[in-house]
Amino acid sequence: MRVMRTFILVKSWVTFLNHAEIHLDYKAYALLRLIAYTGMRKSEALALTWNDLNLVDNELTINKAIGRGKNTQLYLKSTKTGKARTIKIDETTVSILKEWKKLQKQKYFKLGINTLQKSQLIFSNKHNAFIQPGQVQKWMYSVQNKFALKKVSPHGLIALFYLKLVRVLKKYKIAWDIQMLKQH
Repeated sequence: MRVMRTFILVKSWVTFLNHAEIHLDYKAYALLRLIAYTGMRKSEALALTWNDLNLVDNELTINKAIGRGKNTQLYLKSTKTGKARTIKIDETTVSILKEWKKLQKQKYFKLGINTLQKSQLIFSNKHNAFIQPGQVQKWMYSVQNKFALKKVSPHGLIALFYLKLVRVLKKYKIAWDIQMLKQH
């Protein structure tokens, strides 16, 4: 039963993302979509820069994460495994990220912030710095509360991604090793 609490059923997962698109700021929606469709950790997603995204080949390089240091300061660190990886991203998620890039440029320009550097964070706060990791869960819970959806953490989105992936691999009788897939 514990496993069932962790996973959002596929229908509920799609419902959650549809509500997130309507209810949340586009940045928050884009971030949740990226986590849900790639299985990446929120600490990795929050450390991404536009330089990590290859829009030609629909690939994303995950080579860093954010951590919390002295006095709760956020900083860049290596990924949990210490290894960089490059993953493919679906067309819809790429389109959402392209749209967010346009909106980010407009929104931050009004605040006097230049977002054109390659090292620009894909997801940053209003001061163009790291978003607090706890904010991701707050965004999820705001959607879940507003639409009376089952409470699931960001890790639950990641778990669902791997559940769906394993189902596809089994369907096509592809040999797999879940630990290798998760890069744990």
